Amino acid sequence: MPSRSTVIAVQSLILLNGPPSSGKSTLARRWVVGHPLALNLDIDVVRGLLGGWVETPHESGVAACRLAIAMATTHLADGHDVIVSQFLAQEQFTSGWTTLHGRLGRASSRSP
Repeated sequence: MPSRSTVIAVQSLILLNGPPSSGKSTLARRWVVGHPLALNLDIDVVRGLLGGWVETPHESGVAACRLAIAMATTHLADGHDVIVSQFLAQEQFTSGWTTLHGRLGRASSRSP
């Protein structure tokens, strides 16, 4: 009798949190090369897409983080991996990612 096997795809959400110039972005770029359709989600790039972000640094930072979480949620729901390299020192920025981790039922936080 043939054996049955089950394959379960598990998406990864990886948060690389650390100070500027510590190698987070480099590590994220290298990681996505080996993971097809993985999203290298750079919150600073998202912030730069917002009009007037320079004049409203706090508000644009909050908006960029909320947008990034929404993007990550969508991409993970579609079955793909997400890596975020950002210095997340303030509670308002970390709480959304913590909530998303909780919804995934696992935490994969790493630092370079």
